[in-house]
Amino acid sequence: MNAPFIFGQWPFVARPRGSGLPMLTVTSATITPFSRAGVDYIEVLWRESGGMLLTDNIECGFAMGAGGGAGGRSNSYTWISGGAGSGGCYAEPVLPLSAGTYTIEIGAGAPASTTAGGSANGSNTTFDGPDGVLTTLGGGSGATHGGNASAGNGGSGGGARGGPTGTTNGGVGTPGAGFGGGSGIIDAAVENQAGGGGGGKGGVGGNASNGIAGNGGPGLLLDWIAAPITVCSGGDGCVYDAGEPIVNSPNQDWGSGSGGSMMGTAGAGGDGFLFIVVRADEVNVQ
Repeated sequence: MNAPFIFGQWPFVARPRGSGLPMLTVTSATITPFSRAGVDYIEVLWRESGGMLLTDNIECGFAMGAGGGAGGRSNSYTWISGGAGSGGCYAEPVLPLSAGTYTIEIGAGAPASTTAGGSANGSNTTFDGPDGVLTTLGGGSGATHGGNASAGNGGSGGGARGGPTGTTNGGVGTPGAGFGGGSGIIDAAVENQAGGGGGGKGGVGGNASNGIAGNGGPGLLLDWIAAPITVCSGGDGCVYDAGEPIVNSPNQDWGSGSGGSMMGTAGAGGDGFLFIVVRADEVNVQ
C-alpha cells in the first residue's frame, strides 16, 4: 500500500511519450464516449470495485465518492431521527495521473433499516495508485435513540436527534470532502422536537428549529461528466406529525445520505462511485 497523498497536490513527473497515445485499460467500469462544445471525451465510471492500467502520464477529470449513511430510525415518538451524512467526495476537473496500475474499491451505501437505532455509516471508497492512496470516508449515520443516540462522523456528518433530553450535536465531516450534520431540538413537547439534517459535500446539514426538521446539506454538481448529476447530498431530518405518524425515507444513490424515519423504513444510503474523464484525442481507453 502506498503512502497517503494530499488531494490536489499529487506529484506528477512528465515522461516522454512514444509515437502512440497513452492507453488506459479498465476493469469493472462503464466506458461512455460523449461530446461537449465540439470536443470529444471519454467517461469511465466505476460503481463497483475494479481497477485500471495506464501506460503513460495523463490529465483527466476526476471525482470519487464514498457510500452515503442511513438516516436514523425511531420506533417511538420519544426520539426524533436525524438525517444521514453523504459519503466523502473529492473532485477535480483537471488532475494528473501517473503511469502504472491502480486498484479501486467502491464503498457501498449503508443498508436500509426497519429497526430502532439500526442506522449505519456508509463504506469507504479507495483509489490506490503509483503516487499514493486516496480514501474517502463513508457518510455518518443519522442519530436516533438507543445505541445510535449520537450522530455518526464520516465523509459528512449525520444529523442529530430530537427528543426530550440529551445532547443535540451533529456528526463531524472530513475537511475538503464533506461537512458536518445539523443540530436537533430538545423539548419536553413532542410537537416541538425535530432532527437535524445530514451534511453534504456542498455544505452543512441544516439545524432543526421548533417543529421543523433540518434539511440535508447540498451536494456537488458534476457538470463535466457525460450526463451531469448532483452527488453526495445529505439526508433530511425527521419531525413528528400527528397526521402522518409513519415517516419513511427513500433509498438514495450517488453517495447521498438518506433521511430520518419514524415508525417506518430509513432508506439506504447511496453507493459510492468514481469518474474519470479524458479527451478522446489524448488517451485510448479500453
